[in-house]
Amino acid sequence: MASSYRLLQGKQVALGLGVFFSLAGAQAGAQHKPPEMGLVAVSMNENRFVDNADGTLTDRNAQITWKRCSLGQQWDEVLSRCKGQALALSLDQAREAVKQINQVEPFHQDWRLPSLTELARIASSSLNPDGVRISQENFPGTPASFFWTNSARASGSYEPLWYAMSFGQEGLRAVPADSKLFVRLVRYGN
Repeated sequence: MASSYRLLQGKQVALGLGVFFSLAGAQAGAQHKPPEMGLVAVSMNENRFVDNADGTLTDRNAQITWKRCSLGQQWDEVLSRCKGQALALSLDQAREAVKQINQVEPFHQDWRLPSLTELARIASSSLNPDGVRISQENFPGTPASFFWTNSARASGSYEPLWYAMSFGQEGLRAVPADSKLFVRLVRYGN
C-alpha cells in the first residue's frame, strides 16, 4: 500500500498560529480578539504531506486528510491540478454539499468543514507569486479568498458569526452564515 503514496515537495515555513491570527486580524481590520489556541509550530516541509493519488493529501503532522481541490473543482491526476471553478456557498449550502458528498463518496463518508486551526495549518505565512497564501503544488487552483471553517465566534448579537480564513492577503474574519465563501474539505485519518 505504501507504494501508492508519493511525497510532495513543499517550502519550509514556520507559522505560529497565535502570531498568524494576530497579524491576520490586524490586516483584515478586525477589532475582535483572536481565538484562544496558543502557539502551534507548523512546518511545510517535504515530509509533511503524502499524496494519496486520489485527489487527496494526508497531513502526517495533523493526522488529517485534505481534498486537494476546493468544492466545485475536480482533481485531474494526469495533469496534477484542479479543474473547474470553485464554488462560493453560504454556510448552510456548504453543509448540505458536505452531506451529499458523504452520501456518494465510495470510500469515506466523513468529510467535513475544517476547524479554524486546521485550515490555518495549510496556509503559508506569505503570499506566493500567484497572490495566494497556500502551496499551489499541494492545493492547486485555490482562490485567494475566504474559506469556511466550522469554528463559531462568540457574538453579542442575535446572529451567530463563523470564522473564515482567506488564502489571499485579507487574513481572518468573523462572518455571518449567509456569506458566500469557498470550501475545502477535510477528514480525520488517511
